[in-house]
Amino acid sequence: MTLADISEAVPRYEDDFVLWAETQAVLLQRRQFNDLDIANLTEEIASMVGHERRALKHRLEILLAHLLKCEHQPDHHTRSWDSTIIEQRERIADILADSPSLRAHLSDVLPRAYQHAAKIAAAQTGIPRFSFPKDCPYSLAEILEPT
Repeated sequence: MTLADISEAVPRYEDDFVLWAETQAVLLQRRQFNDLDIANLTEEIASMVGHERRALKHRLEILLAHLLKCEHQPDHHTRSWDSTIIEQRERIADILADSPSLRAHLSDVLPRAYQHAAKIAAAQTGIPRFSFPKDCPYSLAEILEPT
């Protein structure tokens, strides 16, 4: 959508999200602040932050589950597990490169992410949950950096 494409009638958020978002971007570019849908823009921006935080936590959970599987089931270690570890480390690095402020979020979310990861690892390996450490045995550096 270009500045010339915007019509006088601003589309409603509820009717067509993509058209609404494109229109909001054009209105911002034109500095037509009085025409902006502030309530929905605010909600969408807050939602974007939540989405990025959830994505980071999810990738951390997958990574931790695979680290646990590798450590506690070395006889079943596969290249697929290694590939997943590499992939999750790379995606986490990408997220942190795009949004460095999320690095602090990692420390906050690590305990919850570890608990979920341990449950996943237990379900996938058949190893009882209580066989894994109660708290995360890895530092963030160990989690994020290949050895």
